[in-house]
Amino acid sequence: MAHAIAFHEDFVKSCLAMLIPVGKFSKTKLDGTTTANAHENFAVASSHVFDSDALALFHLTRVTRNCNIHAGGVVDRRLVGLYQGLTADQRQLWETLTGETFAIPAIGQPALVGVGGLIATLAIQKRLSYDVNIGLQKVIPRSTWADMAAQEYFQLGSKKPADPTALRALRGYLRGGFSALSLTDAELQVAIDRRR
Repeated sequence: MAHAIAFHEDFVKSCLAMLIPVGKFSKTKLDGTTTANAHENFAVASSHVFDSDALALFHLTRVTRNCNIHAGGVVDRRLVGLYQGLTADQRQLWETLTGETFAIPAIGQPALVGVGGLIATLAIQKRLSYDVNIGLQKVIPRSTWADMAAQEYFQLGSKKPADPTALRALRGYLRGGFSALSLTDAELQVAIDRRR
């Protein structure tokens, strides 16, 4: 669980760094971003609203991880408070994701994380990552996305921007990670032309 949360934090911080060149975030704010505030910082910077249930359960998993790493593996008052603060829908979602009955632990009990907890952690992070991607699509200008796509493609070195088939090749390349943006040929051609 600790590694999964660390990878997710790195992902969100990498996405926040993408907002710096477009003036929506700053290096200073990025330096102050932690697992505890990464999603909230992204929400403010992008004006994107996260799924509140996933965010509440993320913080539950984060504090469980903290208990395991920083509190000798035992439940503390803060974790109990997070459990108690979950809504009925959030408790039901937790049960669905973990396959376990929801139970509020007691202070001093072991902060156990089984396979169900790890599966829930990954599912929650997948949902939050989806929100981050939607936020990025809304806040980063299309011309910047086209430039990023062209830069990524031409760095591979198989084609040069001056190649007459560059647009067709770039369009084919975009079927991977950039397809959700539906960048037009005109947008891509302008990005190619900026690299000539």
